[in-house]
Amino acid sequence: GSNGLRVKHTARKFTVEEKLQAVKLAQEGRFTLEQIALTLGISEGSVISKWLQRFKKFGINGLIDKAKGRPTMNKSKKSKNPKKQTKPLTGLEELEQENLRLRAENAILKKSMALSLRDEAERQKLLKP
Repeated sequence: GSNGLRVKHTARKFTVEEKLQAVKLAQEGRFTLEQIALTLGISEGSVISKWLQRFKKFGINGLIDKAKGRPTMNKSKKSKNPKKQTKPLTGLEELEQENLRLRAENAILKKSMALSLRDEAERQKLLKP
């Protein structure tokens, strides 16, 4: 009737039970896919055809809707560099860590001085004809 001529504006979600009912009616073969679609309020018989194919291939699991689109990103609160759980340092271990830190600082300062001396020498060469 006139219900079949109405334009459907939104895609309707069908439950597994509704899909299964349509598939069972289609398997009986007493009605066409279009007749089943019209009776159950499904937009087209081709929808039932797709459900029938998935049911034959995967069984009832083929009628379960899968999530569509890109998966959401999990916002983890873990930091990228988790701090190690360390026991309290002894006096000797504290001194060793400070020694390492000072050596690194010393190396950085030496490199910085060497670079600035090299830059100064290059500037002097450019200034002298």
